[in-house]
Amino acid sequence: AALTSAISLSEIPITYLAEEYHMSRNRATWWCAGVVVVLSGLCALSFNVLDNIRLAGMNIFDVFNYAAGNVFMLLGGLFTAVFVGWFLDRRVITAVKKRHSHETEAQFLSRFKIHVTLLFHCCLLYAASLFYLI
Repeated sequence: AALTSAISLSEIPITYLAEEYHMSRNRATWWCAGVVVVLSGLCALSFNVLDNIRLAGMNIFDVFNYAAGNVFMLLGGLFTAVFVGWFLDRRVITAVKKRHSHETEAQFLSRFKIHVTLLFHCCLLYAASLFYLI
């Protein structure tokens, strides 16, 4: 399962490199694999050889773990909610309306309640990180 998940996650940056920088898919795959090897190598070495390198009192692995789990996931949810609530094409919403009778409630939740909840969580995360870093 981990291999297929890694392949599906790497498809997005590979396609981006291939289309935006006119690389072949083979070359873009090697670039993405190289970045993954370097970043994962830094994380693995942060437990022994690179243990003396600290950012905000955390080693490299802890910084990556904190950023992925507490920052990127939260921002991803916030940006998804903003996109669905404000930028999603009305034809998609009309198609959803045909399948679901509670479209107005879902649209309200995606536009307002989810944003307020995510912003509240962002504030809590920021406050908690200040206390963690002190």
